Amino acid sequence: MESKPKDILYYEKLRTTLLGAILVVLLALLIGALVLMAGLRRYEARIGGIVDRLETVSRQLEALDVEKLVATANELTDAVDAAKVEEIVASLHEIAGKLSEVDWEELTGNINSVAVASRESLADAQAALQKLKELDIESLNEAIAELQDVIEPLANFTRRLG
Repeated sequence: MESKPKDILYYEKLRTTLLGAILVVLLALLIGALVLMAGLRRYEARIGGIVDRLETVSRQLEALDVEKLVATANELTDAVDAAKVEEIVASLHEIAGKLSEVDWEELTGNINSVAVASRESLADAQAALQKLKELDIESLNEAIAELQDVIEPLANFTRRLG
């Protein structure tokens, strides 16, 4: 019979340990619930505002006739698309007509002749610039001074006659 009290002690220790573990779990749950309650109280006003806004949106959505809205949107889309397509097609026809009227060979010839004329004008301008660079400015100033000396007495004579 000695073994019976040892078995009883073993089961009592086991029972005490299990009860202690259950108490720890219950205590943890109680602390968690208190923390949750504190958090809820802290954000209670915000949560209330969000709930109010959600209720307002829900009422507005319930009042909205979705089928009518979709039908109207489809009608508008169809009307806009048809008008735009017709406008685009008309513009494309107009552009195609104008492009068919263009004489592409003459246009190419005109562009080529403009390019040739531009090259010739540029060559003439370069030649004139080269002649201007070659001009002796001192000799030109001397010739102008000599011409002035010759013309001045002639001008004085013409004034006296007139």
